[in-house]
Amino acid sequence: RVGVGMATEVPKKLSLQSIRDALIRQEDTIIFALIERAQYRCNDVCYTPGAPQFAAVAGPSESFLESMLLETERTHARVRRYTAPDEHAFFPERLPAPALPLIEFPALLHPSTVNLNAQILKVYLSKVVPAICAAGDDEQHGSSVVADVSVLQAISKRVHYGLFVAESKFRSQPEEYARLIEAGDEAGIMALLTNMAVEEKVIRRVRRKAQTFGQDVQDGDAPAAPPEVSSLKLDPEHIVKLYHDFIIPLTKEAEVAYLMQRLGNTRIAYHGAADGSCYHLAVQHFNHEVAGLLPCESSLGVFEAVMSNRAFLGLVVLEKADSGILPATRALLGDYPLMVVGELTHCAAYRLISRVPLREVRRVCGGAGALRSCGGWVRQHVVPSCALVEQDDAACSDWRRAASHNGSGHHASPHNETAWLIDSATPVDPAFTHFVDVHPVDMPAASCTRCLLVCKRTELPPACGSDKTMLLFRLADAPGNLAAALGAFTRQGVNVTYIQSSTEGGAGQVCFFVELAGHAHDPAVAAALSELTPIASYLKVLGSYTPGTASTALASIAAR
Repeated sequence: RVGVGMATEVPKKLSLQSIRDALIRQEDTIIFALIERAQYRCNDVCYTPGAPQFAAVAGPSESFLESMLLETERTHARVRRYTAPDEHAFFPERLPAPALPLIEFPALLHPSTVNLNAQILKVYLSKVVPAICAAGDDEQHGSSVVADVSVLQAISKRVHYGLFVAESKFRSQPEEYARLIEAGDEAGIMALLTNMAVEEKVIRRVRRKAQTFGQDVQDGDAPAAPPEVSSLKLDPEHIVKLYHDFIIPLTKEAEVAYLMQRLGNTRIAYHGAADGSCYHLAVQHFNHEVAGLLPCESSLGVFEAVMSNRAFLGLVVLEKADSGILPATRALLGDYPLMVVGELTHCAAYRLISRVPLREVRRVCGGAGALRSCGGWVRQHVVPSCALVEQDDAACSDWRRAASHNGSGHHASPHNETAWLIDSATPVDPAFTHFVDVHPVDMPAASCTRCLLVCKRTELPPACGSDKTMLLFRLADAPGNLAAALGAFTRQGVNVTYIQSSTEGGAGQVCFFVELAGHAHDPAVAAALSELTPIASYLKVLGSYTPGTASTALASIAAR
């Protein structure tokens, strides 16, 4: 967090002149894209969910445009488009992980949840297309939708570039903005952001560009004359109205939404389901209502969110009791410049909940882990004749929807004969009046998950006396090399608490994942690492932190 009360030096990329230059270039893109779309008719069928003409490419509940936009974003996501801080996807929850190595972007923006693409899409379909396109259908469906995608992506980038404007203005007037933010005064923030002279200048420039770009140039040597509107590809006033009524107001709305999150805690990306280990640890150790939680389908997704500054902290699974250290997490720690700043362990405890007395329950639903750990115990001690129904991550929170049933005619609804196995830390709706805590004897060993907190920190935190250090190193695959490496720790009296080998180092190399007692800056540990350096072909200290707490991570947030 930027210190409030004094203006801070603004990086060149956040200077208002640099931002204005970018916005001026984006005007060209938007105007040309609108002119391209205007050559086709409205083609409303392209925006109708489930239209039979497009059944081969679009799902039953999505339109042809939605399908094309999603597939375009999926392709762009694989080449890491949406890891850039100035790009926002329309379908962020449905995109694959990047196939190219992640890029470390400078942390210019405070992590936020701002995404106005749903509003942009609605405005585009209801206001923009009818204004710039002739009514009717010309059967140029593919061409018109490809043009739609270009317009939507250009407008989205322009609107969300307002986040850079907001950050620049916040840094130039931190005390004034902080006062308004803390008071929740959105109207005051909007007034402080607004510069009518600049907006009027934008409108004049857009009108002139629209007049110029919409002409057919017949003779490059002929003197320019004011064009007749009827001769232009698109009436410039339609584009002016789009800017005046929608693009500028939506940009300012994005700026206000960003600033309302600017002084809050920072966002946390977590790996796994909404009822999984990382989620519960985030809820337990952080004020998630302020920070906001960003679910990710993989550890790579978490690293991507932190690397692109969409989250400040990442929470990833390192080790599961039944499968050990996860190779994917170990590889990411070596490949990307994120530091481990905390280690937390989640040992699941479960509760069986129902709207009806447990003796009336006919089936028990839960995730695979919950049923594996507790299913036998439930049948033995609670409901012997029940069916155990495994649910995927998306369905594991289905019990929440059951709370909306009004309770009349219990047995008419399948929810009323169902009990759910949920994590005991999960808040339960009062509608579930029947419950029992589940305590199978063998559950603790089978249900503990070790997770790591990672962030873009460049220097190790200070030692606190009860630290742990995690590192990776590679050795040539030759007799005696591991003994020599471990000898460095033995000679310095450093306790190696965990070591695991893998072949990720390539041909002739063995990679070792090591955990040891002490901080990397402790004299003994530092001396051991100094001895190890000439032996190892690669050495990376992944982090030094206090295990079992989020104190280092919280300190990293406070120092932001």
